[in-house]
Amino acid sequence: MMCQFRSFLTLVLLLTAATCVAQKAPRPKNEFVVMHGRKFVVPVPKTDTIILVDPITGEELTKTYTQTICPTYVDRKKVYQPTELSEPAKFRKDSAKPTLEEYVLNGLNTTLSTLPDGEYIMNVKHIIVDAKGRVIYYSWEGIKKVGYYKEDIADTAMTAAIVDSLDELLINEHLFDAAKKDFTGIVSVFPAKFEQYVAIIKEHAVTIRKK
Repeated sequence: MMCQFRSFLTLVLLLTAATCVAQKAPRPKNEFVVMHGRKFVVPVPKTDTIILVDPITGEELTKTYTQTICPTYVDRKKVYQPTELSEPAKFRKDSAKPTLEEYVLNGLNTTLSTLPDGEYIMNVKHIIVDAKGRVIYYSWEGIKKVGYYKEDIADTAMTAAIVDSLDELLINEHLFDAAKKDFTGIVSVFPAKFEQYVAIIKEHAVTIRKK
């Protein structure tokens, strides 16, 4: 009987200790971002340092970067990831816009044509689609020359022009059929793949090619 009591007491102490540790565990920190009148909850990103080798000079480059994180809530509504859904958001294709990536890159033709000749990658991430199929959030991570590992090459004026164009191309346009959960439209992330497309600039003419 005494042995059973000791075992029970030990279990209680272990559970109490585990509860105390859980209470002291740091909660994830969030920040709030307002975009086009909507309030998004975004986990605070971590900053990492990596070493890259410049493919042209062979020089080692130490680069510090902060990875952008996708919002988890908007206006107190959960933002669902595609992997959580059986009916994710679907891009509404037609002859003028066969994929979201081509639609956006072709829409940026005028701005991109001002770049020097070369091959470029532009990345748009964390595209969030609301319950009506309209884009309400995205993050743009600049333009980089293919094979060039330094910072993006867009200056302030080009950045402003591209963001203005992205707003016109994406925000509030009815580009998607919304994701559904229990037959009801919900807010979700669309998994864009801009890194698979290259913009080739030659004599101010722009060609979009999939890798």
